[in-house]
Amino acid sequence: MNPESLQMIALSLTEERSVETVLQKIVEGLGSQSGIALARVWLIEPGDICETCPMKSDCADRARCLHLVASHGHPTRPADNWERLDGAFRRFPIGIRKVGRVAASGQPILLKDVSADLHEFARHDWIREE
Repeated sequence: MNPESLQMIALSLTEERSVETVLQKIVEGLGSQSGIALARVWLIEPGDICETCPMKSDCADRARCLHLVASHGHPTRPADNWERLDGAFRRFPIGIRKVGRVAASGQPILLKDVSADLHEFARHDWIREE
């Protein structure tokens, strides 16, 4: 991503007053860049849907998890909506798969060959399609 794009995103935030709007504008700015399919922001919050979470069997500590608070992207299927915050994966266990490991460690993860790292993703079919 070039510095001019980051500057444009930052300038678009100057008038905003709500955290939700700021986070959504950030992911929209990132997600609109060439070569970026999906941008998301997750916050660590108390576990609140543990009994219905599709990853509850992977979650050892149901006290806290990642909550999806902003999302933007360009799916290959126009019917898909990547801005929804209420989908099946709106919560994510800390320490599980790539998203949860980033939250647990604070370190980025680079997957050079996604097809070799399918175990990192909850939906293998989604990765193949996208």
